[in-house]
Amino acid sequence: MFNLTSAFGVKLYSLCLCGCGDEFPRTIHGIMIDKPDYGKQEDTPVIDNCRVEGFSGDGIHLERVWCFSIRHSHLKHNGGSGLCIRGWDGFVLDNWMSGNKGAGVRTAEENASVTMTGNRIEWNRCCGIAIHRGSHWNITGNYIDRSGHCGIELRDCAQITLTGNLIYRSGKEEWTPPCDSVHFRMDSCTGITFTGNTLCCGKDDNGKGSMSPAIGMELNACNACSVSCNTLAKAATQELIHDYGNHKNSTMISGNPGYLYEEEAK
Repeated sequence: MFNLTSAFGVKLYSLCLCGCGDEFPRTIHGIMIDKPDYGKQEDTPVIDNCRVEGFSGDGIHLERVWCFSIRHSHLKHNGGSGLCIRGWDGFVLDNWMSGNKGAGVRTAEENASVTMTGNRIEWNRCCGIAIHRGSHWNITGNYIDRSGHCGIELRDCAQITLTGNLIYRSGKEEWTPPCDSVHFRMDSCTGITFTGNTLCCGKDDNGKGSMSPAIGMELNACNACSVSCNTLAKAATQELIHDYGNHKNSTMISGNPGYLYEEEAK
């Protein structure tokens, strides 16, 4: 609906954008930047206090974006993800990503230098947050609830801090293969800090649906990472931490207290 590809310094404020439905046969994004390269000038779009819903593609799709700010907006019930980012130097603050068929927030190709704080990310069919090949993110104080797949998934990432997030009811059984029933997955990452987060399992609202996830954290091939001081009280139904090993350079996985659902705390 809004193509900002050739624009610089645009501010979209207090708009309500409604698509033709998440099953519309063509892929249409609500707001899009789709550049062939990063160019010589920062894009600097500001999307603030907008509601973007019912598009067959992503609510906001940023392809090779350079400097951006997304604040106080509601990205809901889109056929793709709420927000898709390829690029860097951004702020994602105080938004609501809910009910999308993709992830709440996902990355495509290279991505870096994003501050993501105070977002509510819930009931998305895929991951709550999926960052692949990303670096230098600060992910703090977000609420990630009832994701279809992992609550947060990091693959091939470096230098990311995740602190003070609450991850609840990930891996909804009706939407996910068993392998993705996990709150936090980290695979082949370097220099990641995951500390001070709270993980807990649950059913759908009003106690309906399946209890999930099966696994609290799934870790593989971590390099100089710290996974510590997270709480996992009733965090999973089968296993709190599934550690594949293959770690190096003093990766620390320690001080993560918790117990399984239906297991008494000791």
